[in-house]
Amino acid sequence: MKFRSCWLIFILIVLSLISCSQPKSSQEIAETVNKSLVLIYYENQGGHGTGFIIPGKKGVCTVLTAGHVVKGYSLKLQTYQDKQSHTTDRIQTSPTYDLAVVTFKSAGESCPYPSVNFGDSNELKVGHKIYISGFPVLQNEDLAPEFLEGSVSRINVVLAEGYGINYTAQLSVGISGAPVLDASGKVVAVHGQAKDKLPRGIPIKTYLANFNTNALTARLAPTQAESGSVWSRWDDGWRSRGLGGGETGVVWVVVEVVALMGWWWWELSIGDRRGAFFDVIMVLFFVWLAFYLELDGAGVVLSAGIGGVICVFGSLFGSVCRWVGALLWRLLTNKK
Repeated sequence: MKFRSCWLIFILIVLSLISCSQPKSSQEIAETVNKSLVLIYYENQGGHGTGFIIPGKKGVCTVLTAGHVVKGYSLKLQTYQDKQSHTTDRIQTSPTYDLAVVTFKSAGESCPYPSVNFGDSNELKVGHKIYISGFPVLQNEDLAPEFLEGSVSRINVVLAEGYGINYTAQLSVGISGAPVLDASGKVVAVHGQAKDKLPRGIPIKTYLANFNTNALTARLAPTQAESGSVWSRWDDGWRSRGLGGGETGVVWVVVEVVALMGWWWWELSIGDRRGAFFDVIMVLFFVWLAFYLELDGAGVVLSAGIGGVICVFGSLFGSVCRWVGALLWRLLTNKK
């Protein structure tokens, strides 16, 4: 009896191992990975990216995505499984790799959403089948993940920003940060930016090897920013607008302060107190508007500058109108 029981247990173990080793169908892989997908969208502006739940610390849910998806933006997260929106708790970006990790608070000690399983990106070969699931940008359609199939076209020595895998697949904008899976449904790469219209990914081994090192720079989300992360966010805000970096922002601030103070001093010197008061209110209104729209530091500075420009042109326009009016009045009265 004991002998037969041992054989039965052995057969069950062999059968379970065989079933685990068999490749899953694409439908099974899609259903599994979609439960871990996270839509990453931006506050007060269009566009979005994709992320996915990975194993992480207790008390939070951890999302892995591409670095360019999150840099310079105020984020909101939506888990696809239950369509719930979440506020970012912490953002980690990398100065070396196009990778980012975003966390949001979990209701309990453990994250209620299933995390993906990591595969071995070293096992990928040219011609191997891969899958990608993410949220494409589509006109007038509900945001739902698109599950795509492709194949590995090139394995590179790790290039700039960590890219090391090329693959063929018909991809759309919005899928940046999506998981790239092998035939067994395990994540082997993070989908990033295409180069020369060729899709590329960052091998998952790059994340695993560098997550606990100095390659990732932590910063809190905008609503909970620490003093040590202020410069990083300031710098990202200016770079995302194509206006240089944080140093450029400092120059903007100095120029704006000097220009506005000079303009107000000139208005007061000519006795135009009402105009000076109105200009102060206008600039403060644009600053308030920037905070109301939850813009970053660069947005606040630029908004204040717009308010100042409106004040200057408004005052100049008013002066010109008064001068023209006085001139016309003189001409009309002289004729009479």
